[in-house]
Amino acid sequence: MIGLSMWVTSMASGTGGLPFEDAVLDSGAWNTKGTLTETTLVAESTSGPVWRLDYTFEVVIDGEAKTFPGSSYSGIRLPYNPGNECTIEYNKEDPAISRIRGTQRVYIDQNVAVLVFALVLPGILLFYRWIRHAFRLRIMLREGRLSTAQIIESQLVRWVNPSMVKTHFRFQDQRGTETISIQWILAGSGLGQRLLQENPRENPVIHSEEDAQLCYLVGPADFLTEEL
Repeated sequence: MIGLSMWVTSMASGTGGLPFEDAVLDSGAWNTKGTLTETTLVAESTSGPVWRLDYTFEVVIDGEAKTFPGSSYSGIRLPYNPGNECTIEYNKEDPAISRIRGTQRVYIDQNVAVLVFALVLPGILLFYRWIRHAFRLRIMLREGRLSTAQIIESQLVRWVNPSMVKTHFRFQDQRGTETISIQWILAGSGLGQRLLQENPRENPVIHSEEDAQLCYLVGPADFLTEEL
């Protein structure tokens, strides 16, 4: 997931920069004079044209003047022509991170931004749900009440990756109140395989004494501990 987001972002950036580089320069940058070498129209967005401004500038490092090339992006061409002087903002620790003042270090195409939103955000949300489930299950194994659930139906869901088992079940809490719930379980897990292959009528379930809707079907692997 992280690799995908970085790959999509790198496609969006003509310099191979990352979005956080603008934030680095925003938080504090050194200024120097540079020379504009070229202006190129790179995109026609819904808000207007986008220009890439190429430039060079010098920074003295350990007593030696070093020349750095750079590119930044602007929604206007700016009143510059190749050969004109321009003000450069750069990061003192890494002068390769730079931009012309008033421009952006990284340009991200709107279509790519939509792609990132559509592909990466759902993965982040799923990862958050998994972390929350694991955390709650950990608490439940320590503090929850163990009961027996009646399995109503288990179905293999193939259109998600990895494959999941969608299981309907019901059980009674310590007060005799019946609770009906649904749980998604990894098809490749021990519990998922048992539900698919053995089609059991019952299975252990752990639930909160305060809220029986907070419940999880469990298998032997959930109770095993590894001694280090």
